[in-house]
Amino acid sequence: MAVALLALIAAACASQPENTPGGNPQAQEAASTSTPIPTAPAVARPTYLVQRGDVQEILEFSGRWQPRDQAALSFEIAGTVRQVTVQRGDTVTAGQLLADYQINDLEDSLASAQLELETAIANLASGSEGETESVANAEIALANARLSLENTKAQSPWTSVASARLQLDEAKRNLD
Repeated sequence: MAVALLALIAAACASQPENTPGGNPQAQEAASTSTPIPTAPAVARPTYLVQRGDVQEILEFSGRWQPRDQAALSFEIAGTVRQVTVQRGDTVTAGQLLADYQINDLEDSLASAQLELETAIANLASGSEGETESVANAEIALANARLSLENTKAQSPWTSVASARLQLDEAKRNLD
């Protein structure tokens, strides 16, 4: 009997299970809540007060500007630069005249062709026979010399000079 009494007292002192109705709600809540994992503290970042005003820090750099496109100029014709029409740093466009190149050979051939034309016209005016062909040939030579000079200014110089010399030689042979 003592054993049965002891078992009864032990059963009365024991707490009720969590899922039994009418149990202690605080005990049930404490048993079901897990321990939270601590979060890392926020990293402190610098903050600044923004105000209107002048820039206090000026940054200076050294460097070199280079154009996007560059072209090296070289000429196979003897001559000198007569006039440069652009300055260093100017923006240029395709086909723009950069410099005037003095081409003595072509300019001399143009002058001699003009002189031959004037001579042929003077001979024609004086009434010499057979001079009509000379005037026509001199006019052709003059036109060819002018064309050669213009082509030399507009195109690459080395191809135009060769054709201008050939045309000049042909005009001289026709005139003689």
